[in-house]
This record gives sequence, structure tokens and C-alpha cells, in this order.
Amino acid sequence: MSIETAKKTLNRAQAELHQGKDEEDLRQAAEKGWRAAREAVYAVLDAAGEPTKKSTLSPQSVAAFEVDYLGRGRRRLQPLTAGYVRAMNVLHGACFYEDACPTRKELEFEMDQVLWLIEQAEQDIDTLTAAKRSRKRSKR
Repeated sequence: MSIETAKKTLNRAQAELHQGKDEEDLRQAAEKGWRAAREAVYAVLDAAGEPTKKSTLSPQSVAAFEVDYLGRGRRRLQPLTAGYVRAMNVLHGACFYEDACPTRKELEFEMDQVLWLIEQAEQDIDTLTAAKRSRKRSKR
């Protein structure tokens, strides 16, 4: 689970989206976009030392993580949760499972949203890494 994996998966999704010829190609691109979003969230959880099981990551557990580990209050924007839920609903649920994909242009927008989520995840990982280094220095 790494942010690099999320980026590579998103790149594959975007390539499939642009090269796709039919509805099935769009569905496969959407599913890869979902996997990229999921990997980004896993990378943040991993950076925090949180154990994760890929099959059990619910939006509620992502939201709780943002409140508990990243200090985002319940009334503030929770970008990981928002991006995760959006990708889960649009790319994974509606498009892949329900075969109700948005248009190619709308999918391009959704891929941009996944990119935003990955960028947010990178910032969160940097914040968590800096906090860990600071704690280690203060223990010396």
C-alpha cells in the first residue's frame, strides 16, 4: 500500500479511459480509478500505523480516522472521507457494479477528483511522517 501504487493505478485508469472504445472499457477504467482512491486512503492509514483489511474499510472508519489521527473535527471538511465515498459511489458502485457509468467527460472529472484525493493523501502522509519524526526527536 503506497501512494506510488495509487498514482500508477490512476495513470492506468486515465489511459484506459482515453483509449476506451466501448462501455466495458469505461467500466474497467472506472474500477481502476476506484482502486487508486482506495490505495491512497490505505497509504495514509499505513503511514499512521493503522492496521487495515482491504475488505473492511468503511466510510465510517475513514471518517473516524480523520477525526482521531488527523485532528479534523466532525464539523470540518474531511477530504479523505469525501473522496473515498465519492469514488466508491460513482466509480465502483454506480459505474462498475450497476453498469450506470457517467459519460466519458464526467468520468474524466471523476478521475480528476481521484487525483485530488491522492494529492490530499500525500499531504496527510507528509504531516504524519513529520509528526512521527518530531515525537522521536522529543524522546531523545
